[in-house]
Amino acid sequence: MNFSDTLIRILSPEIPLKDRERKHKVFLNILVVYIALLVLLFVGLRYYFEGYLQSALVLLTGFVIILVNRIIISPVKKFETSSVVLLTVLGLIFLYCFYAYAVMPNAWLWLLIYPVVTLTLQGIKKGLFFSIVLPVLFLPGILLPDVFPWVNNNGFFISSILVGYSSLTLLIYLYNYTRNAETQAYKEQIGNALHEAQEKNEFISRLSHQLRTSLNNILLVNNLVNSSSLDNSQKDLIDTLQASTNNLVDAVNKIVDVSQTDMMQLKETNISFELESTIANTIKLFRNQETIDIEYNVSELLVNYLIGDPILLKQIFLNLLQSIIQQAGGNALRLMINASPLNDDRHDIQILFSIETCFLTKRNGKINGKPDENCAESPASFSMPELPNTARLIEFSGGNLVTDKKDSKTRFTFTLRYKKDLSRRIDQPVDKLSITEIQKVDLSNSNVLLVEDNLINQKIVLLSLKNIVRNVDVALNGKEALDRFGTAKYDIILMDIQMPVMDGIIATKKIREIESSTNTQTPIIAITANALSGDREKCLAVGMNDYISKPFQVDVLIGKMKRLLEEEN
Repeated sequence: MNFSDTLIRILSPEIPLKDRERKHKVFLNILVVYIALLVLLFVGLRYYFEGYLQSALVLLTGFVIILVNRIIISPVKKFETSSVVLLTVLGLIFLYCFYAYAVMPNAWLWLLIYPVVTLTLQGIKKGLFFSIVLPVLFLPGILLPDVFPWVNNNGFFISSILVGYSSLTLLIYLYNYTRNAETQAYKEQIGNALHEAQEKNEFISRLSHQLRTSLNNILLVNNLVNSSSLDNSQKDLIDTLQASTNNLVDAVNKIVDVSQTDMMQLKETNISFELESTIANTIKLFRNQETIDIEYNVSELLVNYLIGDPILLKQIFLNLLQSIIQQAGGNALRLMINASPLNDDRHDIQILFSIETCFLTKRNGKINGKPDENCAESPASFSMPELPNTARLIEFSGGNLVTDKKDSKTRFTFTLRYKKDLSRRIDQPVDKLSITEIQKVDLSNSNVLLVEDNLINQKIVLLSLKNIVRNVDVALNGKEALDRFGTAKYDIILMDIQMPVMDGIIATKKIREIESSTNTQTPIIAITANALSGDREKCLAVGMNDYISKPFQVDVLIGKMKRLLEEEN
């Protein structure tokens, strides 16, 4: 982190990062406030002790007004109001310095910083207005020397001030004008680049979807035919066909490896949600990993539901946890998640999230140790993971990901801002042992809902499962799935992603919203031809329990269904 970033974090840690241009303006506003407060206090007290009570009163009054403005009017939320008050007070103080030349002969030099501040904080139009108004107010003192005897009416002095002030105003104006033009050009170039990247990703996604759907059908038909009675010659031909199909699958995987998650395609959802439940249900996805122990603590000061996007928050945690666990390389690891308020007012709250790693000893492949035991040194295989996609997700949400290492622990922190749902309070702490429960049932006795718009895919999956489960119902899209979900009880749902009318992501969100008032959850497995970077995380983040990409082996799907239905959750 460079000096500028450090200074920004010290002076204004609450500034969001989503709008970088606004962030820098807010920072400059706060920086000018602190400098003005320091100078006004120092010079005001100096004039007071030297006996210039009127000048001291003016400067200290300006100090008080600017301080109250900083406390009451947040520049983060009400930047325009805060900066107008600041510039007005500074302008009046500089005007006083001009008229009180006899008492403050050198204070006129302060005037030269005014156009710099106004044009920087208010932009070209409003900043130019403030910059022009101030010297216009000099005119009475220049034209009426008898009324204002304290003003220095020396022609050379007045012309020097006006020429210097005008030149500096013009210079800053032209600088901001050319910078704005360049910024706009850069924005257009970035927009074009993002558009091209999005078109590329969409093409790869469509191509991958088409190839995977066809390959999946070939692979599943191969399995069905292979299980029937074949002579050696026929079996050899089927084995050759299956081997060729597997080679095509590898080729498709290499194609999609070049694609990256596009943050511009994320769909923000703003709903009322309970933070602790969101974190707890995300952690449940890692429950079956014996070498990983994840604990969490949500501050008791968080007493309201939040309004925001819990799906995006779950995806951030999924990305972070999976990356950390992969880097751990099978070593026993305890992760501690904390969430606490950083800045809290009546309507908004900024929350500090952190994940702390602690490596432990293990016996028989399981974690052995207590939460308060000393952490061991990180293994040589563990390095600080690079998390570009996660960092982009957090920045998209208005935060900033920071990674640091202290002693034997690695800590990941970020802050996010949410609206408070003042109509909903958290009456009871969430039961950490039973946030949502999946009812156990034998796979052979399960009632399955298959959500799939492709008729060939439907037929093949039905043929593959007909002797495995009790019943399979079919829905052609997400809307039909919701209708069936509301009228029948299903033990598990197999959900395609790309479908007409309503896709699988939206359908899953709505199913989880319906279940939010209960303590039960229907397991959902995404069966999709999407296999681009981030697709698995998106599916898990919206509440799906598992993910399988086409083409897949039937025994892999059956294994996932069996684990969700029959094993301890």
